[in-house]
Amino acid sequence: GMAVLIVSHQLNLVARFARSVVLLHHGRVVAAGSPDEVMQAPMLERVYEWPLVVSRDPAIGAPSLVPLRRKTLRGQSVATEFPNIFP
Repeated sequence: GMAVLIVSHQLNLVARFARSVVLLHHGRVVAAGSPDEVMQAPMLERVYEWPLVVSRDPAIGAPSLVPLRRKTLRGQSVATEFPNIFP
């Protein structure tokens, strides 16, 4: 047999190709199992501290993650909301 270890933050890619997933948070395992078992919105929102929706990839039925915008205060810009994307 053959095993491949992939380390990635691209969870949609991981869900498409991996049979088993280990989710780490600050270097500790917080979930392990199939993509369907691990990629649940409540767990991922706690780890990534960001709201998201888990749907299904229409091509293969794997979990597909869609990050949502955080609720904003009046006058708050996208640049403030996404500081790592818009420096």
